[in-house]
Amino acid sequence: MLRTAFGEQCLSRARIFEWHKRFKEGRDSVDDSPRSGSPTRSKTDGCVARVRELIRANRHLIHELSVEVGASYGTCQAVLTQDLNMRRVAAKFVPRILTAKQKEWLLSVATNMLQEAESDENFMWQIITGDETWVYGYDRETKHQSSQWKSADSPGPKKARQVRSKVKVMLIVFFDMEGIVHYEYVPQGQTVNQWFYIQVLKRLASHGIPVDQQPPYSPDMAPCDFWLFSQLKAVLKGKRFEDIDAIKKNATSTLNTIPKDSFQKCFQQWQDRWKQCDSSQGEYFEHY
Repeated sequence: MLRTAFGEQCLSRARIFEWHKRFKEGRDSVDDSPRSGSPTRSKTDGCVARVRELIRANRHLIHELSVEVGASYGTCQAVLTQDLNMRRVAAKFVPRILTAKQKEWLLSVATNMLQEAESDENFMWQIITGDETWVYGYDRETKHQSSQWKSADSPGPKKARQVRSKVKVMLIVFFDMEGIVHYEYVPQGQTVNQWFYIQVLKRLASHGIPVDQQPPYSPDMAPCDFWLFSQLKAVLKGKRFEDIDAIKKNATSTLNTIPKDSFQKCFQQWQDRWKQCDSSQGEYFEHY
């Protein structure tokens, strides 16, 4: 039996004999020598180069990396984090994988709009922006809305899994810095295509204000997506409306209660997002 600084450990006579033999040979370590087929624990230049090569070819490798390199899992992790300065992150959901042309289009729109806003102090007041969204007879509460206070010894709250109502209506809404300019509900069974939208825009054009075009697949750059619709639906979530008329009544009431200064703050955020789009070179800069 051998007493160590870590407590008592029982060692076999064969193990002690092996250590004695190593020290007679002039070795000063009790660690085992790397064996053929066993992963090494040393970070050699070749090991670092091999890890770099493999991870560039396939960034999903985890445990397979150790086998391919012939090094321990801990060694591969140390190479990745310390030598290559990498970290493992989960992929984020985006509305669409943008093509190079779509990124270029987004960047061009953001740059042009930002230049217009900076050169003309009245530019933002001349813009109308809009989009469409579904409004449901019942939409699930968010986690924040369903949370509640509880004492340390009381059980946590529970609720049954809910699904969105099949009763729904599509809302089309346009607004500017002053507030809602035009809104309408799409008739049931109506297909929303370019011909239908032309008629909507003709009704909107009666206001005599130019409408801004929004590039497709860009919710982080669209005021309806990053602000208005979330404001509207946050009030309606968790409430039940029996029919289309009730949905319309409550959605319209909610739209009309949004204060004017909130619209102006939204337009300021919009300008900030043009700058973010420029910094990201057209890539999405929000999680979805």
